[in-house]
Amino acid sequence: MKSRFGDIRSHLNSMMPVFFGIAFLLILYIDVRSFRHYRAAMIAQEQQQLLMIAKTVGNHLENAVQQELSEIELYFGGLEDAGVEEEAEQLRHAALYFAKQNGDAFHGILLYDRIQGTVPYSSMQPSGTAAALRRAGEATEEAEAGTAEILGKELADSGWYEMLLRYRLRNSPYDILFSANLNYLYETIVSPVKIGRNGYSVVKDKDLAIIMHHARSQIGMDAVYDRAERYPELNLTSLRAWIDRQKEEEEGSGILDSYVWDSEALEPVERIVAFTKIHFQGECWIVNSTLPMQELSGPLGSMVLMIAAFTGIYFLLLLIAAVFLTGSRYQAEAQRQEIRYLRELNQGMEVISRQKEEIRHYQRVQSLGMMASHIAHEFNNFLTPVLVYAELLEGDETISPENREMLREITGAVNRASKLSHDLLAFARQDSGSKLRLLNMTEETRAASEVVRQLCPEELRFTAVLTEEPLPVMGRDGMLQHILLNLSKNAFQAMEKTTRKELEIRLMREGDWAVLTVRDTGCGISEDARARIFEPFYTTKGSRQGTGLGLSVIQNVMNSLGGRIELESGRMQGSLFRLYFPIEEADPGRRMLRIRRISVVSERQEMEEKLRRWNREHPKYAFTLYRHPAALLSALQGNRAETDMVLSDYRLDSMSGIELLEMVRRLNDGIRLLLCTEEPGEDLQWYVNNGIIDRILRQEEFEEVLQEE
Repeated sequence: MKSRFGDIRSHLNSMMPVFFGIAFLLILYIDVRSFRHYRAAMIAQEQQQLLMIAKTVGNHLENAVQQELSEIELYFGGLEDAGVEEEAEQLRHAALYFAKQNGDAFHGILLYDRIQGTVPYSSMQPSGTAAALRRAGEATEEAEAGTAEILGKELADSGWYEMLLRYRLRNSPYDILFSANLNYLYETIVSPVKIGRNGYSVVKDKDLAIIMHHARSQIGMDAVYDRAERYPELNLTSLRAWIDRQKEEEEGSGILDSYVWDSEALEPVERIVAFTKIHFQGECWIVNSTLPMQELSGPLGSMVLMIAAFTGIYFLLLLIAAVFLTGSRYQAEAQRQEIRYLRELNQGMEVISRQKEEIRHYQRVQSLGMMASHIAHEFNNFLTPVLVYAELLEGDETISPENREMLREITGAVNRASKLSHDLLAFARQDSGSKLRLLNMTEETRAASEVVRQLCPEELRFTAVLTEEPLPVMGRDGMLQHILLNLSKNAFQAMEKTTRKELEIRLMREGDWAVLTVRDTGCGISEDARARIFEPFYTTKGSRQGTGLGLSVIQNVMNSLGGRIELESGRMQGSLFRLYFPIEEADPGRRMLRIRRISVVSERQEMEEKLRRWNREHPKYAFTLYRHPAALLSALQGNRAETDMVLSDYRLDSMSGIELLEMVRRLNDGIRLLLCTEEPGEDLQWYVNNGIIDRILRQEEFEEVLQEE
């Protein structure tokens, strides 16, 4: 034994490094996958935030431009409304005042005479912008009077774009031309929106020329082609794909390989980007917001290092603990086995305690049945002469009508008492020694349904829907007829005062169950009555019409067969009874072929040697010996399919073999149960007849059982 444990210990010790190596790689793989998933989620979240920033900046830009146009219309339109004559001197004073009030937003104002082709007033120094503004005024003849409009953009000598605007006065040859400062819009709207530490927003026009950028060297350049000419050494493939998306889509987000444009070294950088488009007066601007990926990768990288460090420390501590525990594990193996056995024993004893209480209740009910049988038999003996003499007196013609009526009352009372005694006998016989046998439930139900059909009142519509499939179940002769007659009689009485009278009997297979249903359209059963309907002697009909034993008998019959009965009903909704019968194998031999694991419960010392011999001689079976019933019950509590067969001695210290097998049957009614005893008797045969155990045999017949199986 020591050599065997030593070999196992050596093998486990040699496998320990492999185990820890695989576990470490698995944890590391999980960490990396988790990091990638978290990184992707953070990038997606950041893309959504950047898109919201781009939309916000775009909305503010559009509102600012519209506000400048509205301000022009409001100011100069007000001059017309006030009746001011549109002469050059008057307009010059108005332009001077407007320029003074809006000097930051507008670089210059120019008054242009369309008829003379002259410029009576200009607040601008000679420059490219002033010349462009005059050319724009000369080139565009068609314009709507009283409306400010955008003529275009011009890259000023300052390096920033200026937007050219015009306002045409009504009933006047003059146009007022404005040069709006786009740098002012950038500094007041775009630049203040901070994105992380190194994020920013840029604005391009519909031709993809950069009109607002924090790096002034980039303003005026085409986002791809001019950069490709200026920086031929750069790889702009990712940037081209991003610009192509901006041509086709109204908004979007992604990851872009770009460069630090405000650095002379033009370091490469991976960016999270998002864009949106804004449209006003024929203009289309693209607002692009960006954040360096490094601002996310830094915290994520630190997290990975921290996870890796914790994982390494964890496995190091685990390895130290495993080495320590491995050294002491095999020394304490016997103690752990003993503790495990005692724990299972304790759990089994708890199961025994609970189920012994159930057995005592069952025995009390059995005693009640025996007493009821005796009382009913004697009661019938007393009733017989009373009924005979009452019927003889009814035939006497000298009896007066009043006395004849009293005799009929006596006869009715005797008949009701006789019915009560028959119900008591049925209640007493429900667990009798009448042996269970395999029945074809389909044929039994068909025969019983015909009896019900003959007893139905003429005004009642009766239907029977039965499957053609043979359904083998365990039962007793006349059982189905007794059940259906009881339920049908109740249904007849429930439908006495209803206009719709229908009774339906249905038999179908549902998996491993034969399901018999009885449905009526009677007055139904209240919720309070449903809670007590299966109690013995409970009735809703009054003492003169029912004994309250019919449904109790049916429920106990179903329980003894391993089935169940269910009720669905409500007031004035009819009633539906469902009875579930477990379907048995038609060929008992097929059940034997499924047995592979056999549990033996015995306290005899020689059983251990016998089991070793059986394991050698019958290799298709796996035998397990239990010295205490509680150990088997604990194993079944943990796994109901622990074994296929139980062989138990009748005499055990803590309980009898019958009590043990009853508990096993309650835990799993599919286990084959065999009882071994030296004195088989009629009292034990009762348990076989009622399906509680499967067979009783002597100790020397154990091996014959194995040959049969």
